[in-house]
Amino acid sequence: MTIISAQAFADSSIGYWQNKTGAGLAIGLAAFLALLLMILLLTNGVLRFIQRYYTDLISLLGHGAGSRDIALIVAGVALSIAVATFVGTGLVTPLMVVAFQPLLPWAAFSLTDLLAPLVGICVALAVAIVAARRAIAGLGPEIVFRS
Repeated sequence: MTIISAQAFADSSIGYWQNKTGAGLAIGLAAFLALLLMILLLTNGVLRFIQRYYTDLISLLGHGAGSRDIALIVAGVALSIAVATFVGTGLVTPLMVVAFQPLLPWAAFSLTDLLAPLVGICVALAVAIVAARRAIAGLGPEIVFRS
């Protein structure tokens, strides 16, 4: 029987779970799938916003707004969703790490851990804005008279 320090146990445990069991690859795959889901949900939310407020957007066009104004409104909505998601991530992640610290003594949180969610949210925001531009491309001034 050997007595080892808590740090040595944590190092041994993380090495075992990531290298011997393939947990590192599973965690990476889960993170990638979460990124795809985040892109899908943000894009769907922005497109649903356009669909829900379609008549309001047409009304704005009728009152003199241009396609650029509509694009800015939609981008603002997408940005607000993305910022709320990032703030939620920044608040929930440290709390989860603290809550699971007794079970996972090697788990720690630092501000650099927020880099991956930030990049993911930026990618999701870019995809959502591109999808929204396609959706609002058909909103020209002539649509006011067709509605």
